Amino acid sequence: LVYHEPVYNDFCPVVQIETTPTDSSKPVSYNDQQMITCQKNYDTAHSVYNRNVFGILIVLGLASLIVGAFISIEVLSGGFSWAGVLALVIASMRYWSDAGNLIRVLLLVIALGLLVWISVKKFNK
Repeated sequence: LVYHEPVYNDFCPVVQIETTPTDSSKPVSYNDQQMITCQKNYDTAHSVYNRNVFGILIVLGLASLIVGAFISIEVLSGGFSWAGVLALVIASMRYWSDAGNLIRVLLLVIALGLLVWISVKKFNK
């Protein structure tokens, strides 16, 4: 709600072309280079957006997990913990296609570590 996603039409405006066909052998076409350029610009902006949303969700998810680990009220603790896990899952899903292989492995290792830690913390009674 606060950080707005790039809109495709801002990068590649839709232009309606009105022409009268004069030669049926040559179809009307868009400028391919312009379309490729605007698509690349949009993809770059969207990739930066996904990276930034990833960072924001990771910070909020970790903060939620930490708060959930130290709250003594069981309902709130569970709610904060699962909200943190959900934020981390959503962050990983959004950024997965833009992340490199090393980042993917690190995400999986961190996620596994956090899930084991939460399980031990919550269910070791």
